[in-house]
Amino acid sequence: MSLNTKDPFGRFMPPEQPDMEIADIKDPTALSAPVGAFGKNKRRDVAKVETILADVGALDIDKTDGPTGYWGMRMDEATRKFQKENGLKVDAQINLGGKTVTRLAETRDAAKHRKERREKQTEETDEKNCPRGTYLTNHRICIPKTGLCIDNWICEPYPSGGGIRG
Repeated sequence: MSLNTKDPFGRFMPPEQPDMEIADIKDPTALSAPVGAFGKNKRRDVAKVETILADVGALDIDKTDGPTGYWGMRMDEATRKFQKENGLKVDAQINLGGKTVTRLAETRDAAKHRKERREKQTEETDEKNCPRGTYLTNHRICIPKTGLCIDNWICEPYPSGGGIRG
């Protein structure tokens, strides 16, 4: 918000300031205390866990305009979902150096690597021209619980009776 922004009553609003307690999170896996159903739930640590759960696709932090730093039902559900999907003990607990935080870090790193690879492949496939009457599609093959996927970009004909005709 700029200094010229007014509230509904015509008063000038001060510019929004970032919440310094949860701003500038460098390493989301470096916790100072346990987080979760039985954790200390220090605000900065909870914000780190929110960030990494969002990075791995287990939590949508866009709904709250970023991490909040507060443990609650949505964090509990996201943590339990991640633990269940990754064959971990489902207890909504993230301990320092524990299996959940370790798997979160591995999954985040794998997701980051896949995203970079996908961006590179997209650049390469954008240059690929499909013949008239076909379209570029990706047949992705993923191996469950490993985070490994293979992208197979091919040109496929439009289905008969639909799509653009060549």
